[in-house]
Amino acid sequence: MPEVERALVLGAAGSIGSQVRRALETSTQIRARYIARQRPPRAPLDRSWISLDLVAASVGEFAALLQRVEPDVVVNCAGLTTGSPAQLWPVNVGIVDKLLRALATSTRRIRLIQLGSSAEYGHHEAGTPIGEGDECRPTGPYGQSKLIATEMIVDAVAHGDLEATVLRVFNSLGPGAGTHTLAGHAAQALHAALTDHLPVVEFGPLDTYRDFVDIRDIARAVALAIDSEGVLPPILNVGSGSAVMSRTVVLVLSAIAGYIGQIRETRRQSLRSSDVPWQQADTRLMRSALHWESRIALRESLKDLWRLELRSRGTDRVLDQNAI
Repeated sequence: MPEVERALVLGAAGSIGSQVRRALETSTQIRARYIARQRPPRAPLDRSWISLDLVAASVGEFAALLQRVEPDVVVNCAGLTTGSPAQLWPVNVGIVDKLLRALATSTRRIRLIQLGSSAEYGHHEAGTPIGEGDECRPTGPYGQSKLIATEMIVDAVAHGDLEATVLRVFNSLGPGAGTHTLAGHAAQALHAALTDHLPVVEFGPLDTYRDFVDIRDIARAVALAIDSEGVLPPILNVGSGSAVMSRTVVLVLSAIAGYIGQIRETRRQSLRSSDVPWQQADTRLMRSALHWESRIALRESLKDLWRLELRSRGTDRVLDQNAI
């Protein structure tokens, strides 16, 4: 693919989209335009932001957007992680469907980078890293919706209609990680417990193993995919390559926060976590294709998450230096 000069980022106000924007803003080679339903409060007041409701927009509006921006690459960071199928499908499947149909009408050769999810893989044998070619058997509507979108994109690539890569992202954490993630939810819950002097913080079962990857490493993977000159594999895993117990994440974060109360596990369990006790990414293909691997260690990621949590809440509690 020729050198990338212009990129269009959909869902740029979300947790990963915001980090992708920061990664691209450090590049002097790429001019990026960012799409969100509403401009974030701290976003610059310039022409780089375009307001568009991607769910409500028609295929014609998507096509007009591509014609207006003339991107070399489109990055789709838009997605919904929780909700009913009626809520998930218009976002996770509908946006991709309209985008693919709009791309098919473009006279430009535009590469698509789609953010997928490890939830597409579903249940796999513990102890065995999951590769891009392994069978997908998602256990809930979120993973199912993301898998349908991936299959649509891979099918278009196979028919020669599109150059695209799905970056299958494993469990994100770090500064800006949303409350739909374990780490983001834990940071919010621990902050509330410290503020209100609560002796107990409750979570669902924390005995699952997940592959946790810092959100900034994810953004760096996206930036590398944008800059890649060769044709990339249709699917690439974005993970640390290690499986960590969810309980470890919560306990390390609670130590960083200085919380000395009780962490209690209840029988409540996330629908996204049910029936999936263990996941670990096989990252060999990613390392080969983009020379990427995660750099930010778990503890560093959780420290930075907690710092941002404190700043966003306007508190001055310091980190427990003995826990760092």
